[in-house]
Order: sequence, then C-alpha cells, then structure tokens
Amino acid sequence: MRTGRSLQEHTDDREAQFNDMSPPIRIAIIGAGLLCGQAEHQALYLWDYPNAPSYVFGPICITGDAAHSITPWQGAGGGMCRGQPHSLLLARTPKPSSETLVALRVYHQVRHSRTQGIVECSRATGTILTNIEDPDPETLRAFMSRWDSIIGIDMKKHLDVAVQMMDARLKGLMLWR
Repeated sequence: MRTGRSLQEHTDDREAQFNDMSPPIRIAIIGAGLLCGQAEHQALYLWDYPNAPSYVFGPICITGDAAHSITPWQGAGGGMCRGQPHSLLLARTPKPSSETLVALRVYHQVRHSRTQGIVECSRATGTILTNIEDPDPETLRAFMSRWDSIIGIDMKKHLDVAVQMMDARLKGLMLWR
C-alpha cells in the first residue's frame, strides 16, 4: 500500500512485477535472491518529492540537483544543474556580503518557480507511468506541452533577466548607502 513516499511491500507483490519477463530474467532476479528477502517491509521510493519553499536562507544557497528536488521521471537534473550556476553568478561575482545576499535573492526569484515547475511535471509523469492515474487523451496533450518550458528555455535570455534584476536591486541598494 502506497502512503506518501513509502510503500508497504510483500514478497508476492515484488515477485509479481517480474511475471511478464522472460524465464532467464525471472530466474536471475528472483532465483538469485536479488529482491529483499523479508516477507514484508517498508520501502522508500523517490517517485515524489515535496516542493521546496526556497533554495536560499540568508547567506546559504543550495544549487544543482539538490535545489530543484528530485525528478526521477524526467532526467532533467543535469540540465537544471547546468542552468543554475549561470543564474547564481549573474555574470559577475558580488564583492560585499550585501551584494551576495542580493544575488541570492535574485537567484531565488529567477530559478525557484521554474525548477518547482519541473518537479511538478516529473510528479505528473510518474503518476502516469506508474498507472496511479489513467489520464484521458486531452489531459495527456496538455501535459506534454509542459515539457516545452524545460526543453525550449533560452538560457541567454534567462541569464539576461537575472542580470537585469540584479542591476535593479543593486541600484536600490546603492541608494541606501
């Protein structure tokens, strides 16, 4: 029985997942004892991950795969990981700590909603692939368009927006000095 990110599994359920496979594969997996030997156990699965409210807390920032949570159903982690440092650097290295805090706030603004959207998309993909939901064709068409925002991002434009936000915030910071 699935609850949250864990699943109460029984030996028969685990073995049944391999029923449609060829006998040599079944023997290799089940016969070789590659499955958990306990009759019943709690299994933790990473098919879903709760949304992160932010990747920034004061002067601390999480980047890369850790920042955009887990996307096991899409394999989008590598691409997102590559885009995040661009936004974080904002085409310059902030010198005073006040500029660093501004850069981290801009990073949050630029990256958070985009990466959480990818987490949502991964969650929906997993829901479909694991047959938790059986969507109708219209739902699938709408769902497929979500991938456009992942594949079709213009990283130069994305970085330009981050730089403009950084410049605007730093101007405001200078006014208070």
